[in-house]
Amino acid sequence: AFVCEEGLDCEERDVGENAGVHWCTQGCDSMNDCPDVEQPVLFVECQGSTPETQGICVIVCNEASVCPDGMQCFVEDGEPKGVCAFPG
Repeated sequence: AFVCEEGLDCEERDVGENAGVHWCTQGCDSMNDCPDVEQPVLFVECQGSTPETQGICVIVCNEASVCPDGMQCFVEDGEPKGVCAFPG
């Protein structure tokens, strides 16, 4: 099984054409809570945060991006950008 390092949660996409892809993440209230990414053409977003709920950090990518080692850019059809994740 896929194991994340201590302090990180495994987030898995369970719908859509990319169901099963997964990545390690942490809770966030804003982008400042998310770790930086070294690669160019990538940025980290805190998705889904509301005043009541923590969001999760995702590495946002597009066709031109090179994701961190072992990860690929998964873009759902019709979306302008995707997320870096490990294949399902």
